Amino acid sequence: MERLKTERAKLIEEMNDDVRKELRDLYRKPKSKKNRKS
Repeated sequence: MERLKTERAKLIEEMNDDVRKELRDLYRKPKSKKNRKS
């Protein structure tokens, strides 16, 4: 479990601002989630 948490944190840290923005958009507009995902 701890290993998963660490790897997850690593991924989040490596995330780009663009990726975070996209994720935020997905949460804001879950209806257009499928449309956003190419």
